[in-house]
Amino acid sequence: MYRVILKYTVILVACMLIGFCNIYAQQDKYSVGNLPRNYLIKVKQLSEFIDRFNFQKDFLNQDIGPEFESVITRNEYIRLLFDDEDKRLDPGVEDKSYQNLIESFIYKVCTDTFYIDPLSEQIYAELTCQVSINGKNKELDLLLKRETDNGLKWAVISVYPDLKSEPGFNTDKQEDKNLKDSPGSYIPPLSNETNFIDLKILLNDHENLNHLSSRDYVEENVLGFYNMIRRGALKYQHVKSLHYYLLDIPDWMMVVDNFKRNTDNSGWLISNLASKDHIHSYFKEKYDYSPAGSSDKYR
Repeated sequence: MYRVILKYTVILVACMLIGFCNIYAQQDKYSVGNLPRNYLIKVKQLSEFIDRFNFQKDFLNQDIGPEFESVITRNEYIRLLFDDEDKRLDPGVEDKSYQNLIESFIYKVCTDTFYIDPLSEQIYAELTCQVSINGKNKELDLLLKRETDNGLKWAVISVYPDLKSEPGFNTDKQEDKNLKDSPGSYIPPLSNETNFIDLKILLNDHENLNHLSSRDYVEENVLGFYNMIRRGALKYQHVKSLHYYLLDIPDWMMVVDNFKRNTDNSGWLISNLASKDHIHSYFKEKYDYSPAGSSDKYR
């Protein structure tokens, strides 16, 4: 049933989008209206995901007005942000618990008018990175969060695995001592939209490593990580994959992943929905970190 509803919503949206595109194409032959429909519907960036979730921007990235609202509701718009190829959404699946969970979530968000704060500190990024440790290629997971500190930025919370068993690991703070209060580099707020390419430079700037840390970072894990970089035992290469955890909606957690496919339902979509207790357990077990409670200040 859920997938049938989603199918007809997509058809409705497609018809509406074709009409909008025709208007834009008449204005300018090089306009956005000439782009393929599935590219326009695709959620291309996290910021675009947030704008759509908040029912602020349409598929052409224009402010949502009465004409758009008359065709599609916020409930239906949020429904399009879920991965519709998830097997749990198959019409014939016996266990409807995930489908019911989605409906409960959408009902709560729209009925209680919850939104994602544009400056939210309840957004986490989990980066699986390709690194070299003592000359051997390995994968390392970094947990980052968004923070507001004289502006928005990303900050390092913890590292997995904790590297304690690696040669050269230590948590000596001596190298950080004189840098604590000095200005330094930070991870830009839009770095996530370019797959955190800035880390290639930032993690090689040994004097400023401590400035990349979150206010509540897991000290032992992160300091050990930094010191291995300083000693040349660990060399960062690039981000292999990226997942977001959005905790802005009280008592809920959204996992957002990038689905790279040539369909209307593609880009940054909700791959999983769970209670906040689930993500607290996941962060604690893997990263020895407990997220702070969410805020409903943007309600």
